[in-house]
Amino acid sequence: MYAYLQRLTAFLLLAAGATASVAQTGSRLELFYGGIISSEIDISSSGLFALSGTFPGAGAAISQLRPGGESVRWNPAGLAYMKKSLLYSEYVPPIALNLNTLLDVENRVNTTLRDNTARFAAADSLYDQRDSSIRPKISLSGGQGTYAAIVKTRYFSLGGAVHQPVRLATNFAVSGMKFRAATQAAGGGTTLRLLGVLNGTFASEFILTGYALAVGGKLGRGFALGLGFDSFSATLESSGVFRPEAQISSGSQEFVFNSPQSSHYDSLGAETRGAFFGDGARIRLGFGWHKGDRWAVDVAWFAPYDIVMSGALTLRYDRILAFNLSAEEGSEFFDAGQLLDDDFTGTHPRQTRLTNLRLSFPGRLGIALSGQWRNGSVMLVYERYQSALGLAFAYASTGDSTFTPLSGEREYRFAPKNALSLAAGAEWLQLQLGVASASFTTVHSRENLRTRRSFLLYTFSISGGFTIPHFRRMRMDYAVGFGVTSFLRFGFSYTLE
Repeated sequence: MYAYLQRLTAFLLLAAGATASVAQTGSRLELFYGGIISSEIDISSSGLFALSGTFPGAGAAISQLRPGGESVRWNPAGLAYMKKSLLYSEYVPPIALNLNTLLDVENRVNTTLRDNTARFAAADSLYDQRDSSIRPKISLSGGQGTYAAIVKTRYFSLGGAVHQPVRLATNFAVSGMKFRAATQAAGGGTTLRLLGVLNGTFASEFILTGYALAVGGKLGRGFALGLGFDSFSATLESSGVFRPEAQISSGSQEFVFNSPQSSHYDSLGAETRGAFFGDGARIRLGFGWHKGDRWAVDVAWFAPYDIVMSGALTLRYDRILAFNLSAEEGSEFFDAGQLLDDDFTGTHPRQTRLTNLRLSFPGRLGIALSGQWRNGSVMLVYERYQSALGLAFAYASTGDSTFTPLSGEREYRFAPKNALSLAAGAEWLQLQLGVASASFTTVHSRENLRTRRSFLLYTFSISGGFTIPHFRRMRMDYAVGFGVTSFLRFGFSYTLE
């Protein structure tokens, strides 16, 4: 979140600095007022997809020494070891995190703004840097996550689960970000002044829904086999509007963008809107060998799957040719001559359209070794990922006669490779430590660009479960996770006779 805000404010600052032409050409930044930047991410309860207490693990080959409702959507071999039919539900409480408190986002971003804008201001400038009020937060909406039912028969067990929508909503707003820049003649005095105020909002929402079906049965001598099927539907909607207010003054003349009296194209703003819809499915295979309730070897394979989404997202915006925000160091990125050619406020339309959106989800093979004695248990889980979590799309950019059309494809891949975790403790309290190797890759076809960064991910969780006193058919599991796992999660089971 901090990095995202930092990049955005740096872009806004660059736009302001472009008008100043830096002190090298006799321009200066007279005022920069941060304004208000607010951002929020809402995550639904089921969006965390963590494991509850008695089934710790890195993800797939979870222990089935005490199988329960998770077997429907994780290792389906666990269904074979169910002793009775049951109903299962999960709940995640609402949580709100203030990122200023956790990561000191506001202070960090404003420090960056002060450092970057200072170099645009002349020594004798009236430049006045004012901080932005940045209010980022992450809120977990909470609520019920998954409902599952398992039916035990003489020869096998059947299970079904319905996931509440996985919802990830992002909201971002800028209000009153203001700058004033001026150019000076060689003999001194202001010749051109630009005043701008940026306001705008952006919102997006991703929703993933689905259901799971699974069957598992024993093969004899402690062996079991399970098969699972998952179906998913996804939607992605985005909308945003930025409407800058800007005017240029030169002596006694004043030029205003978006003026209704202007006879040439001088619209200044940006708007994005679009929606995508798609479906996907996968299968899961599970295998287990148990020696009573003491030792177990569980193996699970999750097939990779894609959600190919139809639809489009369109970004329309206006370009001021006098500002070249991609200029190389030492080159002019504010061209007063071009500004004059465009009658000061002339702008040029641009449009970028995104299509062929594809979400990829990784396949993986997991192995769990577990054992228990009295009230204690220990488990070692290893997973090998076979593909990446990815986002890919195609884009095409067009404009007026001053623009050369561009097109290409972009792809972002988060690829875990190997994961190892160790869990130990009592049934009511277990500690788990995990580590996973992963990489993040970006690919851009038009520029033949490919970047890759590797890193390690660490996890720590506390989990457990117990039968509710006076209600022997009811059981509650819990999990508190840190790292790439959930914050807090509860599971409730009701055993049927």
